Amino acid sequence: MIAGSQHYMTFDRKFFEFQGSCSYLLAQDFVDKNFSLVITYNSKDKLNTHELALIVGKHVVRVNVFEDVSS
Repeated sequence: MIAGSQHYMTFDRKFFEFQGSCSYLLAQDFVDKNFSLVITYNSKDKLNTHELALIVGKHVVRVNVFEDVSS
Protein backbone atom coordinates (compact mmCIF):
# COMPACT_ATOMS: atom_id res chain seq x y z
CA MET A 1 0.00 0.00 0.00
CA ILE A 2 1.19 3.52 -0.81
CA ALA A 3 0.08 6.53 1.23
CA GLY A 4 1.14 9.91 -0.06
CA SER A 5 4.56 10.19 -1.61
CA GLN A 6 6.69 8.56 1.07
CA HIS A 7 4.73 6.01 3.13
CA TYR A 8 4.70 2.32 2.16
CA MET A 9 3.33 -0.88 3.67
CA THR A 10 4.58 -4.22 2.38
CA PHE A 11 2.56 -7.40 1.87
CA ASP A 12 3.85 -8.68 5.24
CA ARG A 13 2.64 -5.44 6.91
CA LYS A 14 6.02 -3.79 7.45
CA PHE A 15 6.07 0.00 7.20
CA PHE A 16 8.68 2.12 5.43
CA GLU A 17 9.04 5.85 4.97
CA PHE A 18 11.38 7.28 2.38
CA GLN A 19 11.28 9.78 -0.44
CA GLY A 20 13.39 10.35 -3.51
CA SER A 21 13.16 11.39 -7.15
CA CYS A 22 13.58 7.99 -8.77
CA SER A 23 11.74 4.75 -9.59
CA TYR A 24 10.83 2.00 -7.12
CA LEU A 25 9.80 -1.58 -7.89
CA LEU A 26 6.66 -2.14 -5.80
CA ALA A 27 5.77 -5.68 -6.87
CA GLN A 28 6.88 -8.22 -9.42
CA ASP A 29 6.15 -11.81 -10.37
CA PHE A 30 9.66 -13.22 -9.97
CA VAL A 31 8.58 -16.81 -10.78
CA ASP A 32 6.73 -16.47 -14.10
CA LYS A 33 7.65 -12.83 -14.91
CA ASN A 34 3.96 -12.04 -15.65
CA PHE A 35 3.88 -8.48 -14.27
CA SER A 36 5.79 -5.64 -12.65
CA LEU A 37 4.45 -2.63 -10.74
CA VAL A 38 6.73 0.43 -10.67
CA ILE A 39 6.27 3.91 -9.23
CA THR A 40 8.35 6.88 -10.38
CA TYR A 41 8.65 10.17 -8.53
CA ASN A 42 9.84 13.40 -10.16
CA SER A 43 10.16 16.74 -8.43
CA LYS A 44 10.59 19.78 -10.64
CA ASP A 45 10.24 23.30 -9.32
CA LYS A 46 6.92 23.42 -7.46
CA LEU A 47 5.26 20.49 -9.20
CA ASN A 48 5.56 16.88 -8.07
CA THR A 49 4.66 14.14 -10.51
CA HIS A 50 4.11 10.50 -9.71
CA GLU A 51 3.68 7.79 -12.29
CA LEU A 52 2.43 4.33 -11.46
CA ALA A 53 3.14 1.81 -14.22
CA LEU A 54 1.74 -1.72 -14.48
CA ILE A 55 3.77 -3.76 -16.95
CA VAL A 56 2.17 -6.96 -18.24
CA GLY A 57 4.09 -8.60 -21.05
CA LYS A 58 4.54 -5.94 -23.74
CA HIS A 59 1.66 -3.82 -22.41
CA VAL A 60 2.13 -0.86 -20.06
CA VAL A 61 -0.68 0.92 -18.20
CA ARG A 62 0.37 4.28 -16.73
CA VAL A 63 -1.40 6.46 -14.17
CA ASN A 64 -0.01 9.97 -13.68
CA VAL A 65 -0.60 12.19 -10.66
CA PHE A 66 0.35 15.87 -10.55
CA GLU A 67 0.63 17.65 -7.20
CA ASP A 68 1.10 21.40 -6.90
CA VAL A 69 3.26 22.11 -3.84
CA SER A 70 3.52 25.88 -4.33
CA SER A 71 1.49 26.71 -1.21
